[in-house]
Amino acid sequence: MRLKHLLVLLFCCPSFAQATETPLAIYQTVTSANQTQLKGAPVDVTWASSGSIVQGVPRGDAVPMYWAEAVNNKSFISQKYWNGISAWFVIYPGSKNRTHNIRVIVDDIEIWVLRAKNDKLDIKNSTWEKINTIPSFPKWAAYYKPNLVTPLKDAPYSKGPNGEFQYQVSKDSYPIHGGIDIQQFNGKHVLTTLVRMRAWLVSDDAKNAESIKQAQYLASVGVDYYPNKDLSVKSGAYAPANYLPGASGSSFKLLTDKPQWFIMVGIAKDDLSNVDKSSLYFQSGGKTYITKEEWLSNPCPLYD
Repeated sequence: MRLKHLLVLLFCCPSFAQATETPLAIYQTVTSANQTQLKGAPVDVTWASSGSIVQGVPRGDAVPMYWAEAVNNKSFISQKYWNGISAWFVIYPGSKNRTHNIRVIVDDIEIWVLRAKNDKLDIKNSTWEKINTIPSFPKWAAYYKPNLVTPLKDAPYSKGPNGEFQYQVSKDSYPIHGGIDIQQFNGKHVLTTLVRMRAWLVSDDAKNAESIKQAQYLASVGVDYYPNKDLSVKSGAYAPANYLPGASGSSFKLLTDKPQWFIMVGIAKDDLSNVDKSSLYFQSGGKTYITKEEWLSNPCPLYD
């Protein structure tokens, strides 16, 4: 995944009778910027200010051109569907953070795809499918340099009573980047992907409420596609680039001491300013996103 070119899409997904926000309010959140400045983040990367739709859909010809040129195995850059998927997250300190006496709890990571019935890719005949039928916990997480490219060491964690992961934030203000296992799925006729994760802050010192008040940490979530589930970055399949193009990523939203959902979905802005346009698929007229109108007509049926 190349987070440098990823953007945003953060919101609480509606669920009809149990919706916490209207579909329109969700779209408005999706098009917003990061909620505050990230401490030490590079100034020349998109994710430091917002989110983006990069590959968007699981097709080889939908990868951005810079990635297509960076990998040796050109068989990946075809019209074939990719059939591996994984969700990721980033926890980043804000510029006004004043404490490291904090843990971040990560819980209930889910992946959904919006699938059309045929190659006409009609949004009206598309349905949302949950990829992981049981919410997943993180498989890995590490401290990274501020550029989110270089891993430093595994992030220390403990497990809560319900199996949730509690990550200790870095005393050196390094962000935490993690994710779940790569899962096999059917990439055919997928219009967009939705990822959601529940997360919140807890203090290392339960008697010191000031720790939470002084904390400023943000979370972003996103998704990577893989040609298949066995082709991880560690396998060397993507040499010499050694990263995935990334499907899409959300903007950064502030964590609090209350559990909340962090959600990414590939909804484009009206001017498509959050969409990568360099892929062969896009250049030939393909869509790597859904529009505001399409989202409003077929929102994801999630429940809180």
